[in-house]
Amino acid sequence: EPIERESNTIDDVINGVTFSLKQQMDDGTVLNAVVSPDTEIAANAITQFADVYNEFRLFAAKQQQLGDDGLPTEEAVLANESLMRTLISQMSSEVTRVVAGITGGNPERLADIGVNCSNFAGDEENPATKNIMTIDIDKLSSALEANFDGVRGVFEFTMTSNNPNLSVFERNNSLGVSNFTIF
Repeated sequence: EPIERESNTIDDVINGVTFSLKQQMDDGTVLNAVVSPDTEIAANAITQFADVYNEFRLFAAKQQQLGDDGLPTEEAVLANESLMRTLISQMSSEVTRVVAGITGGNPERLADIGVNCSNFAGDEENPATKNIMTIDIDKLSSALEANFDGVRGVFEFTMTSNNPNLSVFERNNSLGVSNFTIF
């Protein structure tokens, strides 16, 4: 079906896709378009994810900070909270684990795409903090350009089923398999 617009920018044909027409086409010309993911938006989102994670790690370090007397500082109001320690441990485990079910040479962990954890020595405002995320932007950009869907798989759970009656409401990695048959 022909598309006619008053402008060279068309953004109402495919949701989330903008076509910028650069030259006049003859009537009847068929135009094939290839839609590529915006790797810059993805890299920025991954960087923002790391920034938020790092804010959590710094908050957690402040909550566990000890003074010169070996006791929690006045700001460390959650120092003895087991829930806080459990949350810190689980978060560290999640960001460093291998994602189950990824095959075919696709990235399996954040480190595969240039997102690593390292220790922060601390400064005037923040205490020493373990497992701060750092991003090798060149490695991340290369991974996104070469295998966008593979990078996406490190962050996103996917499930396919040949039965529309099967739904996943909650998941964890305790099953240890990614392919199974239910009778």
